[in-house]
Formats: sequence, C-alpha cells, structure tokens
Amino acid sequence: MDLNALGFHRGWRCPQSWEDPKGTLRLGWLSEARKEGTNYLRGQAVYPFLDQALAVISGMVAEAIPKNLSDVYVNRLRRQSRELVATISNLRPLWGYRTDNEMFLPMSGNLTRLNLAWWQGTYADQKVKSALQWACVSTGYIMPIWRRNYWGPGQGDVDLIPLGPRDVLPVQIGRDHDLQRAYAVIVVEETPIAQMIAQYPHYADRIKATRNSPSWFGSFGTRIKRALRSGPRHVIDIIQDRGEDAMPSGPTCDKFTVYILDGTINRTDRPMDMGKPGTSWNYRVPNLGAEIPTHGMEKQTREATEDDCLLYPLRRCLVATDDVVLSDGPATNWHGQVPLAQFCLDKWPDQFLGYSIIHDGWSIQKAINNNLRAYQDCVNQILRPHVGYDPNGSARKDIEKFDPRVPGQKIPLDTRLGEKFEFIQMPGMPAGLSPLDFHQLLVAEMDHMLAIPDMKALARAAQIPSDNTLDKLQEIAGPVVEDMSRSMEQPLTVLGEQVKSMFYQYYPDQRKMAILGADGRQQYFEFKRDMLVPSGFMDKGKREDRRFLIPDNMERARMARSECVLQIVPGSLHQITQTKSKMFALALWRDQRFPIDPQTIAERFEMNQFGELPGSLPTMLQRWAAWKKIEVQGAVDQMKYQMVGQAEGQIEAQKVMMAAQLDPIIQMLNQLMAEGGGQQPTSENGSGQSGSGEAASANGSGGHVGRPPSGEVAPHLETKKDEAGAPRVTVSESK
Repeated sequence: MDLNALGFHRGWRCPQSWEDPKGTLRLGWLSEARKEGTNYLRGQAVYPFLDQALAVISGMVAEAIPKNLSDVYVNRLRRQSRELVATISNLRPLWGYRTDNEMFLPMSGNLTRLNLAWWQGTYADQKVKSALQWACVSTGYIMPIWRRNYWGPGQGDVDLIPLGPRDVLPVQIGRDHDLQRAYAVIVVEETPIAQMIAQYPHYADRIKATRNSPSWFGSFGTRIKRALRSGPRHVIDIIQDRGEDAMPSGPTCDKFTVYILDGTINRTDRPMDMGKPGTSWNYRVPNLGAEIPTHGMEKQTREATEDDCLLYPLRRCLVATDDVVLSDGPATNWHGQVPLAQFCLDKWPDQFLGYSIIHDGWSIQKAINNNLRAYQDCVNQILRPHVGYDPNGSARKDIEKFDPRVPGQKIPLDTRLGEKFEFIQMPGMPAGLSPLDFHQLLVAEMDHMLAIPDMKALARAAQIPSDNTLDKLQEIAGPVVEDMSRSMEQPLTVLGEQVKSMFYQYYPDQRKMAILGADGRQQYFEFKRDMLVPSGFMDKGKREDRRFLIPDNMERARMARSECVLQIVPGSLHQITQTKSKMFALALWRDQRFPIDPQTIAERFEMNQFGELPGSLPTMLQRWAAWKKIEVQGAVDQMKYQMVGQAEGQIEAQKVMMAAQLDPIIQMLNQLMAEGGGQQPTSENGSGQSGSGEAASANGSGGHVGRPPSGEVAPHLETKKDEAGAPRVTVSESK
C-alpha cells in the first residue's frame, strides 16, 4: 500500500506509526515542531520580560549599588500580586450543569453535586490559584488529568496540573489563538528520571536524562550568580549563608505530550482497531464505503462517510522524549479536546500570551526603592555630616576616628596653631518637595495600575450589603476587575466540560462523595453511574441505531454528556452578582407573587443543611409547584386538626350539658331508691353521689334515705310532699 499516495505523510504533518516503525521520522518532526512553537512564543511581546518578571517576584534583581549607599529593597509587586491572586482565586461562582432535555433533568443536578464534591475534595481552587499566579507573569494553564492513585493505590480522581507560559507550544495555530483549533499542541513536562521510568518501564533502557539538575534550579542559579556579581547586599548575604547541601540535584527528562488534530481517514479495505484493547478508549473504525447501521433505523444500513471513518475522532496523542517515542495513538480522554484551560489577566487580540502585570509595575517599584534609598541616604547624611579639619593638625588621628552619631566624643584642638573643626552641611531639599509625599504618590500609582483598590472592594463584596449600598454593587467591582473576572469564566467553562467528561469515563460504578456546607459540616452522598445516565437510555437490547462498532460505554457517555452543559452566571465568580442575586431572590420571596420556593432561597444563601424538596426537582418552577402542594397539604391538615378539636370540644360541652340535665333525675332516683329500699343510682363519675355532690345519708342500713323498706308489697312510685309541702316522688313497698 502506497501511504504517500493516500496522503498520510506530508512535510507539515506528523508521520503515522505504521509509516515510521522505529520512530525516527516522528522524533524529527517533533524537533521541528518544538522549534516552531518556541519561535512563535518568542515572537510574543511579553516573552522577553518573562525572566525579568520571575526575578522581580523572587527578589533576585541585579542592581549595582555602592557599599556606602542604602540598599533598602521593598518587593511591593510581590505583595500586591499576592493580594490580587488571593482575591480573584477566591471563587464562589453560581454555576451548574443545565439541560433542555427533561429526561436529563435529574442528571444535571447530580452532575452539579458531583462537580462541587470534586472541587471541594481535591482543593481544585488552589490549583487554579497557581495558574493565576502564572497569569500575573503572563499566562497560566490548567491541565486536567486522571491520576490513578490520587487517594491511594487503586483510588483515582481527576487532578489539575498548573503550567506556565513556556510549557505549552502551539503549532500551526490560527489568528484567533484558539488552542483547540491548532494542528498540534505540545505540552512540555520536565519530569524526574525516576518518575519517567516508573511510567514507562518498557523503555527504561532508552529513556535518557535531558539534564543533570532541574532547570527550575538552573534558572534560579543563574539569577543567584547575577546577584552575586551586582545585587542588593541583603540578597548576597542570604545566598552566601547557604551551604552546598541546600542545592537541589537529580537528573530530569523532558516529556513531550503532543495533541494532534489528525484528520486521517481509514481508506483501506477493512476496519481498523484503535487504542489499547480493554481500555475505555479502544474502538474500531470502519473503512470508507463500508456498510454500517443507519442511525435511528432498525436493520437499515448505509455507506460509511469520511466523518464515520476518522482514525482519531478524539484527537491523536503522541508522547515522546528527545530520544524515544513512548506512545502514539488515539487520545485517551473522551472529551476529544486539548486538555488545557488558558488563564490571562491582560489579554489582547493580537497576542497569544497575556501581558505581564509584573512588568507594568516594575518601573514604579524601582522608583519606590530609589526614593526610599535616597531618603535613607539623606537621613544618614544629616546624622553623619561631612567634617572639615586641618590635615596637618595635631588632632588628625582623633578626627579620622570621629563618628557624629556616637555621643560624648572629645577631640583636643590646639587653637594657638589655628586648628579648626567644622561640619559641612549639604544643600537641603527644595521647599515643597518631600520624599515621603513622592513615595505615597508612587504607591498610589502602583495600586492604580494593578487595580488593588478595586480588589479590596471586591473582597468586601462577599458580605451582604445594607440597603444604602445595594445600588453601588456595580461600583464595588470596577471595570478592570470585572474584566478579569469575566475573562476567567471561559477557561473555567472549558475546564468544567472536560472534567464532566472524565466523570463519565473514569469514575467507578460506586463511590462515596462529600460536600462541605457553608457551616463547615460535610454532607455525604452515594455516587452511582446510573446517576449520570437515565435508566433505559440506549438500553443494550434496543441499540440497533448506535454508531458502527463504537463501544457502548463511549457512545452512551458521548450522547449523555452532550445533554448537560456547564453554565456560569456572568459576573458570579467573585461575588459581583451573588449579593444582588440574594437580595433579589429575597425580595421575590417576600412578595409571594413570583413562583419561588424556599429551597432556591436556601441555595442562594448557601444554607446547605436546609434539605431538598421531595423528588430532587431541578427547575425552580417544579420546586415551586412541589412547595405549593406541601403548603396546601399543610393547610388541609391544619383544618382537620381544627375540625377535630372543635368536634371534641362540642362533644365535651354536650357531655357537660347532659350531665347537668341528668343531675336532678339522678337525685330523684336516689331518693326513690332510698325510700323503696333499692340500690342508689350512681352518677356518671360512679361515686354513688348525685350530680350536686351531696353525700348520701348514713341513716339505716345500706345508707338509704328514710326508714328501712318494709317489703310488704312490690316497690312502686308514690308522690308525697316534703316538709315544705313540695311534691316529691318516692319508692314505696308499704301497703
């Protein structure tokens, strides 16, 4: 087969593995590609100042200062950079995965919780902080990878690797500076030789060290040598105190990971298996023109097109050193992108690399240090003024040892010989010119250049403002800070999409996750793969419409992850919009005319212990409907309780009324029974007493009222009169 005729190899394209079995051609292409990428970076406006910016941050700036002059050095730029990075890396965004497919509504909520648990558990914000520190110098990157032993042997997780501006080399990138559209992107990782051999043990005899000591120490050592020749004395003193044992050592090796946008098509007469067998990135590609199942049509086929026959639909990934090709095949990540998120704090359309805020403030910092040194030299001149004396006088030796700052010194002078001793005062500063005022002016100008006042105001924006400051939220941030915050939303969205794909690909079938609440307590939940893919979605028994020979797990993840997209509320990364959103949601809740639920209010105020409405509903309208059902059910239950309480009260009242009506009858029956010798009727309380509470008389046996019964005839009722002449009914047994 003539590979050149098929268009597999051209000068600008990376040769294929079957064309270059020994790897010589690919190593040659990689060497040329590295030169091209490096030259592209060198053409950026900020590139010549990268070393200077790092030297300023480390305080290793070479300055020729005479011994007799002040060498005070204030590294205000590093202090201001720390404050800037600390503020913009304090991310509290309103973000989450959204979907328009009702089938995936529960999955979007699960993805959001999973992303939050990963973000908090792996301290991902600190990795983003490292990328932002590089962004202060020029440009920073975050590269998400799957680290197999992140939590221990066999317990992996998604990890983030921060990279600097010279660690990423774009090859054949367009004017839009989009890494995802570049033909090749080379990621340079300087790795200790032991780690390289552990990762690729089969190439242990071919992996060679690139250098005997780490390059990060080499650049530091260069700055040390420069400082030793001509630098601030406080730096020289620190360096000279270091012993030989403090110098790091150990060989390292440069590993080049190249992500290639390879559009090679399978034009052979048979399918091709790609990827390592048994891995999640192993698949088979049909040959062009082969019959493949038609998407959405059972038992129907069609001819495979060029899009169906791409050898590297997920990109091609080449890993090599200077001496050996370690691997070459399809990229391992399902998202199919270059795994990089670029962060710049000052990006302009004509530059790939962002401008350095360190370089912008360096001239001001030099002026601040020079002004402070001049002020200190002026004070020293006042305290140690020049001394004029007769070189031929008798007190010459004493005057040479004289120090004006030492009190109580005595110098003998022979006035008869005309010996003189006087201080020579230097001209004073012009009126109205104060070094301290100039210092404050420089400090204010540096703060303005770095937007430090706006950063301080932004740090206070996390607090809920009062009513009189609510209308000034837009003024709190400032346009420069808003631009920095907005510029971070795009790389974080890219990062969130890539991490989401890695959840689908690498997370095990089941694991326990934890979310840290606003009150510091951890909430645990059980993660399962079914939480990310709806039940019945592309069921194995009903998948006649799947793509040709693409593994089920990859195809399901590809289609499922495309249904949920990460969205970040604009301006929410640094509390620019959160506070206003909280107040707005609270106003809607108080108004009660807008469909908003208490769970949404709790989420706005980050009350994670509040709980969830039944059903894990993702949309606000669904939550509001569920909350209204709870309110209606609560009102119905309350009415039931009230009705039952009223009914019980009425029954008790009727009992009291009936008891009051029965009391006279019971009293009469008691009297009748007493007179007739019968047993005394009892009241409802069973006490044998009447409802009026009068005790029965103890006269006669059995306690009956009146004389004992005679038993002459059967008991019968008779009407008699009492002592007052009132009629009364009695029971009589007499004739």
